[in-house]
Amino acid sequence: MTAGQGDDANALAAVLTKRVLDLGFPLLSAPEEESLPYHHAVLHQATGMVSAQLSVSLAEALLRLRAHAYSNSLNLTDTARDIVARRLRLAPEPPPMNVIDDADED
Repeated sequence: MTAGQGDDANALAAVLTKRVLDLGFPLLSAPEEESLPYHHAVLHQATGMVSAQLSVSLAEALLRLRAHAYSNSLNLTDTARDIVARRLRLAPEPPPMNVIDDADED
């Protein structure tokens, strides 16, 4: 790229950046209520609460939260709000059942 082309690219980038900032590009503003639920702080807070309550990793807590919402046909953000407000507490998983193998009895 020549020096002139570099100057043109920098000028274009500056103009486009100003335009995007002036228009309020959607990704730079707060997300809509239902558009990007993972960006809501309440979801992160609920994940932390589930993690502490069930003594599981954050990844597992988020999976449990999502599974609960899905299996009960609930909105994920609403489920997270219920956990944070202490209206909902997820139950720990029951221990696995012992399976007796017939070969072990011989």
